[in-house]
Amino acid sequence: MSAENTEPTLPPLSIERAAALLDAQGAKYGTDEDGDLYAAWDGNPFWFMVTGPQKAYFQVRGRWGHTVPRSELGTMLIACNEWSQQMLWPKVYVKADEDEVAIYTEHTIAWDRGVSDAQLDLQLSTSIGSSLGFFREMTKRFIPETPSAPIDMSDPARPSI
Repeated sequence: MSAENTEPTLPPLSIERAAALLDAQGAKYGTDEDGDLYAAWDGNPFWFMVTGPQKAYFQVRGRWGHTVPRSELGTMLIACNEWSQQMLWPKVYVKADEDEVAIYTEHTIAWDRGVSDAQLDLQLSTSIGSSLGFFREMTKRFIPETPSAPIDMSDPARPSI
């Protein structure tokens, strides 16, 4: 029995393949100047990026559709930490500026040996679904029932790679 070094047989990761899966789901999305995709679910913006060595990492990044005052930074850090202690994904973190705190989610997988459509679709569904679960929990805990204004996709806190 010999161990042969075989090349991957799965198609390579591409942002176009992710777009095709979003199309199949009927999602409305756009493309930014870097070629990344962006969309929103329940008022929460998401970005879809192919990055990393040999463009083999697929990352789904979400931002909670609300912010809280900077004075709530400690409370938000504790809430994110509690989530991370109980859940496997998504990764969650806060970004604070002088006035307010924003919360982000990320789910990144390296597909350096290629990826099937089913695997990529599962990452999309898991990333969006688990992020929305986290965002619902944060909204329930920290936001009164008054809806907030929509987040601008050109938000200065937008992820940059």
